Amino acid sequence: LRRLPPAALTQLVQILPTLQDRLGTEKPPGGEESLPDESRQRIIDGIVTFLTRLAELRPLVLFLDDLHWADADSLAVLSRLSQQIASFPILLLLAYREEDLTENEGLRVLLRALRRAPFSHAFAVERLTPDESRSLVAQLLGPDRTEIEPLAAALYRTTAGNALFLTEAVKNLRERSEQPGESSPPFGPSQRVQEIIEERIERLPSPSLDVLRLAAVISRDFGVELLEEAAESDPAAGLDVLLRRQFLLERPDERLDFVHQIVRQVAYDQLNSLQRRRLHGRVARGLVAGGKAHENPAETAFHFGQAGSSARPDFAYYSLLAGESLLRTFAPQQAIVHFDRGLAALGELSSPTQGLIERGFRGLGLAYESLLDPDGVTRTYSFLRTWALEKGDKALALMAHTRLTTLLGLVGQQAESNALMEELIVGPTERPSPALADMLARRAVIFGRDEDEIQVGENWAVFVPPPAVVDDPVGDLTAAMGPVYAALPLLIYGWILQIQGQLDDSVRCLRAGVEMAEVSGQRSLASLAYHQLAVTALLQGDIAESQRLNDESKAINRAAHGPGAQLASLWPRISSGYQALAVGDLAQAEARFQQIADFLVNRDSFRTHLHSTVIGLGLVALERGEVERARSLLAQATADPENRYPYTYVLGRLGLARIAQRQGDGATARSILRKTVAYTATRSLVREYAECMRVREELAVKSEQ
Repeated sequence: LRRLPPAALTQLVQILPTLQDRLGTEKPPGGEESLPDESRQRIIDGIVTFLTRLAELRPLVLFLDDLHWADADSLAVLSRLSQQIASFPILLLLAYREEDLTENEGLRVLLRALRRAPFSHAFAVERLTPDESRSLVAQLLGPDRTEIEPLAAALYRTTAGNALFLTEAVKNLRERSEQPGESSPPFGPSQRVQEIIEERIERLPSPSLDVLRLAAVISRDFGVELLEEAAESDPAAGLDVLLRRQFLLERPDERLDFVHQIVRQVAYDQLNSLQRRRLHGRVARGLVAGGKAHENPAETAFHFGQAGSSARPDFAYYSLLAGESLLRTFAPQQAIVHFDRGLAALGELSSPTQGLIERGFRGLGLAYESLLDPDGVTRTYSFLRTWALEKGDKALALMAHTRLTTLLGLVGQQAESNALMEELIVGPTERPSPALADMLARRAVIFGRDEDEIQVGENWAVFVPPPAVVDDPVGDLTAAMGPVYAALPLLIYGWILQIQGQLDDSVRCLRAGVEMAEVSGQRSLASLAYHQLAVTALLQGDIAESQRLNDESKAINRAAHGPGAQLASLWPRISSGYQALAVGDLAQAEARFQQIADFLVNRDSFRTHLHSTVIGLGLVALERGEVERARSLLAQATADPENRYPYTYVLGRLGLARIAQRQGDGATARSILRKTVAYTATRSLVREYAECMRVREELAVKSEQ
């Protein structure tokens, strides 16, 4: 282990905490003390690096059975490994059942990719032939047995060459021959392998039967320590019989394994509901007693969940722990399942622990935030806010309300966010902290409706400087909300300060937001904060730093996975379209805008993003001289009075002014321009106001010409 890359070990320790025992007192860099936010993809890279470095030390054979049951993350590891396998001495053996492929779309995709690789070979494992069956029977019984020929022929007729069936039938025959008074079994074509296994189980002595039943409840493979903790009496003698009769196998890593999943399933199916309930309870309590419950909260929750109504409090607790663990390992979708189960179980209890309910909804909210799922966020934080007010916890209600308000604004549901923001400022909950109040007040101005600006007269609006930034906004928001929940408002506050020209304070807020988002595993927020830092650096004239920060944002998006990652990358992708437009690459700009528009067209949320994309398409059309198409797109995208991103909205309005000027309607061009200047001036939008002044001069020159 010490010869392997520390970075790879860091990833493995996160998903395999027991590896730390092998490392002794040494901890790989970036371990528990700092716990940087490592994405799902970085964990996958760590596993692949671990395997390839093992192969560099000595040739590696990796065999995976029952691949048809593999989950998406396991398949992702195999996909990544297969891309590098040609460069290393690795033999990868994958076994799966063809008939089960319909249940696993991810595996079908992986197999199609592997079949195209020049180094891959597919082998169909056929049933045994009569000669192969005869050889296997001879190996199992010994070549000196005189009845092998007729016995092998009879077994082949019964099993049709099914290797498992044949093996279990021979074991059954051997056990029968060791029992006095038992005759050889009749073999018939209708006999099933399950019947053979059931007969073998019935022949077990009572202590061995108890151990087999307990093992069947635990899992396909399990540790000896858990078996000892969960057993009511010493399992050693019963285990010895199971090993000798080949129900179980002893692995080199001191774990036990069933010889086949069907053997375990038959043993489990023989249990009645009361037996299952009691045995699951014993396994769950064994995990707790052995100190493994917090290492494997999902497994512990599963067993408590099967242990009856008396175990519901424990099921709820460990389900929430499982959700929190999955959040830390960047699996928010799976985390939601466990949070939902835990909260549902708490709802069934007559007097649930209030702290657990709060803990569950906080975790559920963070999981939905990681996916940028506005519906999930709205359901979760709306319930949490109502529940907190019922309990008299105004601070918690404020937190939930603030998270919902800012997240909806972030995902483009500006109208809903504005309504919640107004309620937050004037509502009955606890008053926001100074920094939060300042952020909300600025947002109210920036995203407020502008009916009062429709009649602007003939005078040009004068720029209104923004208010002073409150003292220590980072410390204020962190103290008010905690580092996990402060990351989102710091991102929003930093962005607002950026567009209002207060760049130094913007950088401080955004950098703090990045740090908190990374430490707490909020990858989507970290990506967005890096992007805004890149924009701020560009406004400060530091092109190299802007590129570096933008690369950080892109790296997070490349490493992330799922809908949350796709949605978090929208603003960087939209910005890249505007960058292509700025340098005159109209084909590239149009392709990028159209791709995003197609992605967003059927989404109820992200309206601000969609409008910004349509504005981009309109500006591309304008540059190409397609004036009517440009006017239609720009008018459509700027008509929404609330769901606006200031910079793109202003560009859209200025595009309409250019079109009016081009069509000889100077009065309309000046009216649009005056209203747009007023929009930027009253909101203290520095870059947008400057752009308006530039276009005013441009149109004035053209008018004179």
